[in-house]
Order: sequence, then C-alpha cells, then structure tokens
Amino acid sequence: WMGGLDGIDIYNPEKKTIKHLSKKDGLLFDRNNSLLEDSKGRIWSYGLRSGVNIIDPNNNTIKQFASQESLHGNWVTSLLEDSKGNIWLGGHLGELFYVDFKTQVLNTYVIDTVGNINPIDNLLEDDQQRIWLAGRVMGIHVLDPAMNTRTRIGAKEGLVSDVIFSLYRDDQNYLWTGTDKGVERLDIAEKKVSTFTISQGLAANDVYAIIQRKNNILLGTSKGLSILKPIQDPATEETY
Repeated sequence: WMGGLDGIDIYNPEKKTIKHLSKKDGLLFDRNNSLLEDSKGRIWSYGLRSGVNIIDPNNNTIKQFASQESLHGNWVTSLLEDSKGNIWLGGHLGELFYVDFKTQVLNTYVIDTVGNINPIDNLLEDDQQRIWLAGRVMGIHVLDPAMNTRTRIGAKEGLVSDVIFSLYRDDQNYLWTGTDKGVERLDIAEKKVSTFTISQGLAANDVYAIIQRKNNILLGTSKGLSILKPIQDPATEETY
C-alpha cells in the first residue's frame, strides 16, 4: 500500500499488478500522505485536509470520517491503534479524537492547545495503557482514559524543550523523546530523565526519528544517523 498526492496504489507482488484508488473510487480526497493497517486488516489513510478513509479490503468497502463528523478541517496529523484495538486520531489544531465503533462517531478530548494550531504529530501508548501525545510546540500530554485524567510534561516540568519531533517506547518501557535540543530518555517508574546532545556525540541536536535495533537506539537527525549503544560497564553511571 502506497499513499501519495494522487491517491493510493496497491501493489500485488504475486500477480505483479497495481490497483489505484482515488476520489472517484470512494476516497474523500486524492491526497493521502499516511497509511496505517489496524489489527482487523483495515487500512486507515489520512493527510493534509484529507479527512480519514477506512478501507476494508476483505469487504471491499470504504468509510470516511470528515468535517461533518466533527473532524475539524479534515486534517489529521497522527493515528494510533492502542492495545485494545481502539483508534486515536491527532488533529491539526491539537484535538485528540477517539473512534467509538459502536456508535460510529468521533469523541473529542479537548487539549489545552486547541485553537492555537498546535498539531499532534505523535501518538503512543505506554505499558499502563495511557496515551502520550506530543507536537512541535505543545510539549507532551499524557492521557489516562481509565481515570479520565491528563498530565502535561514540558520544559517547566524538566524536559529540555517543549518542541517534540518524535516519541518512541523501547523494549524496556523507557520513553524516548526527540526534540530540537537533543533526545531524552524518560524513566517513568523512577521519574528520571536522561538527556543526550551533541556533547554526548549526537550528529545534531534536532532528532526527528527514533527506533530500536538490537538494544541500540537509532536516531535520525538533520545531519545524519546517530546510534546510542548501551554501556555495560558497572563502574560508570552512564547508560549509553
């Protein structure tokens, strides 16, 4: 599945064929920047003022969420399926939407930044089933759906910056945040924050992508790839 400015292309490697989907086939708009496959095999497509399409290849159907369903401006900037199969949508204005499949409607969680054009660029679920959301000017907000509480974490709370480019959860349940001033590892259980910058060897302080490979943390920066490798020396308190 490949999304682009002119629609969605579906490549079949066995038949070596490409099927094209566009607005005339049932998409809200041709432009579909991002795609996500959920646990039921449905493809969610979204992008710049494109609304949300839910493509079900098994039933050959396409459902939409758009402005008439309270999706303001048809602009979704992030999407997450949580461990229970629920779908969360991050909006361009800082809105957080929750899809209720029973009623087929969008429920909105109001975030402090709504109306200030603060897109939610990142959505993540932690091991306590809380939803973490972050953007380039809003810091981090942690939503606990079970308790109906929300907590903000930003520069005032000890982070190096409110500008968050990326979020990642590693296999040790540490939360990593990529900012414009380095990358930080959040130890939620111990309430500790470790910061890594060019002083520790990063290629650049702006970190746009984070992923883990064989215990190493790979960071995408404006000046190339940086790799944080774990330190196994008990004589030092440094972790990477």
